[in-house]
Amino acid sequence: MDMTPPEEQTAPPLPPYELIDTKAAWENCLDELRKQPKLALDIEANSLHAYREQVCLIQISIPNHDFIVDPLAEFSIDALEPILANRDVEKIFHASEYDLILLKQNYGWEVNNLFDTMWAARILGHHNMGLAGFLGEFYGVQMEKKFQRADWKKRPLSVEQLTYAQTDTHYLIALRDKFFNDLEEAECLLEATEIMENESNVRLPDREFKPDGFWKIRDVRKLKPQEKAILKALYVFRNEQAEDRDVPPFKVLNNDVLLN
Repeated sequence: MDMTPPEEQTAPPLPPYELIDTKAAWENCLDELRKQPKLALDIEANSLHAYREQVCLIQISIPNHDFIVDPLAEFSIDALEPILANRDVEKIFHASEYDLILLKQNYGWEVNNLFDTMWAARILGHHNMGLAGFLGEFYGVQMEKKFQRADWKKRPLSVEQLTYAQTDTHYLIALRDKFFNDLEEAECLLEATEIMENESNVRLPDREFKPDGFWKIRDVRKLKPQEKAILKALYVFRNEQAEDRDVPPFKVLNNDVLLN
């Protein structure tokens, strides 16, 4: 028996991933995905670098294989939709809400038969909800956090980025199986199933720009009427510039600069 404390364990090296960036590779990937009763998935987007975020990478793991799908390559990934909608195939995510919103927002896709390892952990009473914490605790894996804020739309992607992306899904099936057994033992499986079913029914947030949104800026109510009018005009100007440049508004001018 390995008595090494989890924080001192060293995870075995990851197996090679398969980057799916051609139509032929995608067809072969689909052949494998269609055989599977469960899939682990994660998404990388460019929310910190674009006016409207975009799905830039889709990681999909099955037992003994990790696919990294490039949805920006020149082929259609529409064949993934029926797999995600299929209630006979379990889809495993960690903290799924944002990923499900992106899939619905970018493609109009629904995800059925969801298992969210974050929700499982919450129901089981874990205090740490981050995937990195669970990978460290159970598998001795140390995730590189610097890529959490990366611009995933930029190509080419580095080997380090792709390895980071692979890590996001490589262990999810094993983590799901552990939490599933723990939920069964705790007699919480029915509760978890109901919560995850509800979680899969995501609603898209209202992201239409509203000029009166400037009222949410800190200390705005301390301004004089004329200053408020100027701030509103700057707030609208900032949004126009952000949309034209395809960057988040804060990268044009942050709120403190607007207020000043």
